[in-house]
Amino acid sequence: MYMNDFRLIDVYKPSGGKVKVVKNPTPYELIGQGMQGAVFKLSNKICVKIYPEKKHRIWEEEVLREAQKSPFFPKLYDSGANYIVMEYVEGIPLGDYLKNKRTMPRELTKQIITLHKEMERLKFTDYDIYLRHFIVTNNKTIKVIDHVKSFKRNRPQPERLVKGLSKLGLLRSFSSQVKEIDYKTYTKWKKTIKKYLS
Repeated sequence: MYMNDFRLIDVYKPSGGKVKVVKNPTPYELIGQGMQGAVFKLSNKICVKIYPEKKHRIWEEEVLREAQKSPFFPKLYDSGANYIVMEYVEGIPLGDYLKNKRTMPRELTKQIITLHKEMERLKFTDYDIYLRHFIVTNNKTIKVIDHVKSFKRNRPQPERLVKGLSKLGLLRSFSSQVKEIDYKTYTKWKKTIKKYLS
């Protein structure tokens, strides 16, 4: 049973760098390393995130527990002192998905607007998500990963999303779609969008 194995994995956090794996005596593949944890794939549907610092596990678990009824966030299955077992989200990071697009897919714009309303409902304080943390699943729906600081950091604007779309040449089409679909959301983001519109 996977529960007996992954707890043997040891990780640590070097000063100012991403989490490193000290040892992994299990067959589980390392699929992600961030500033707070390392993620290992347990099956096609389940993964485990292991944290060097217990507080980061507590923070992310709190967010996932609050978001369990939302389709935009991974399902939470189990947790322990330094790990969370959650849904493995299969798909493509948004930045990679959009690389060869000439305009922003309207359906994704709609989902991003709905996602941000969900974040408001859940009382997130950090709305600034990297493109790589938006995953476009096989059925073209968005899920968002990496929520350690969603309740801890105060970033009310989606600056990284806007900046990433600007680099891909998609910000103008995204901006006009947001304005058309939900003008209230557009007015909230207008200043940030204008900052990156070339």
